Amino acid sequence: MPSLLIVDCLEVLLPVITKMVNSSLIHGHFQQDWKETLVKPLLKKTQLGVAFNNQRPISNLRFISKLTKHAAYNQIYDHVMANDLFPKFQSAYRQRYSTETALLKNTVSSLRSKCCVRHSGSLHTVEKNGNII
Repeated sequence: MPSLLIVDCLEVLLPVITKMVNSSLIHGHFQQDWKETLVKPLLKKTQLGVAFNNQRPISNLRFISKLTKHAAYNQIYDHVMANDLFPKFQSAYRQRYSTETALLKNTVSSLRSKCCVRHSGSLHTVEKNGNII
């Protein structure tokens, strides 16, 4: 069903769509035809023609499967965040966390566990336990 049609008929369709998504989540069953996708080849560059290597596949999932996936994700994410179930140092799947924040945390942690001191004219590394390396 085209997205524009759904938006135009949202008032009528919303209760039906909500019931379908909730039923899928409650019963733990994802309809087999919701898993099917329509793959259409799309040209990368029109001037190169219809050569196989000039095409990229575009997958169109059913609208209801996308809604169900997002509903499940949002419910699980909200539950995990509300109950503080994410591991303390996990950066994936969290808002305002990225590979950069993970790298920064590791760097800061590493720098805090070691510090540099001058000892008789040379630079030494002192570990947390006080041993000079």
